[in-house]
Amino acid sequence: MTTKNLIITYFTITLFSSCVSKKTYQAALEDSAQLRKDSAVLMEKTHQLEGQLAFHADSIDNLRSQYNHEISALMAQLDEKTSLISEKEGVLAERASRLREMQSKLFSQNERMNDLRRSMRRALVDVPAKDLELEIRNGKLHLNLSENLLFASGSAIIDQKGKEALSSVAEVLNSSTDLQIEIIGHTDSVPIRTARFSDNWDLSAARATAITRVLVKEYSISGERIRASGRSEHRPIASNATAEGRALNRRTEIIISPKLEVLYELLED
Repeated sequence: MTTKNLIITYFTITLFSSCVSKKTYQAALEDSAQLRKDSAVLMEKTHQLEGQLAFHADSIDNLRSQYNHEISALMAQLDEKTSLISEKEGVLAERASRLREMQSKLFSQNERMNDLRRSMRRALVDVPAKDLELEIRNGKLHLNLSENLLFASGSAIIDQKGKEALSSVAEVLNSSTDLQIEIIGHTDSVPIRTARFSDNWDLSAARATAITRVLVKEYSISGERIRASGRSEHRPIASNATAEGRALNRRTEIIISPKLEVLYELLED
């Protein structure tokens, strides 16, 4: 730089310094320093926010990963439950089908018992109403024949009119060979003690056996279909306090029932 230029620069600085006061210059310096300080604070906050943002971004990624995992687990459980529901629905559908089949068979059995009752009523049309009772209970036909129709008092020998009634009963039973037959003797509560019968148990059992023997030997009912028993006075259908009630209790009950093996198999399944 030439001497001339140095002189000009010196005078310019001197002139400029003289134009700006020292106080103003100092304020400018302080403002500049504050701005640098504020800038540093903002920079630090920026770094903090960027760190927080990165942290939250990681958290979001973790939550997203956890969410996806839980969703996958729930979907797997849903698929499993859906499969189980389908399986249960299949089982229920099969059971419903079996139930309908059972209901159909029960309906058929009830219809058959009703037909049997009508046939038995026609076959025993000549038997007085007071000596005969026909009733369907629990899918079985109960035929009650009075002592007066079958036996003399205290006897187990069947009267002729009793054999005629049993002949009509056997005719109906022989038309349905798959029906099971139970014969039960009943007495009143008046004790009996004779040379033949020591008590009402003996008498009731002997009467049931006598009827069974006639049905099997004289009217060709298969013995495999029949069972006989006596119940003495222990199943009354009327009060033993009156003569009329005791007469009703002295009876022979013939219970006719269909074979229920098919229904039992359905129930077991």
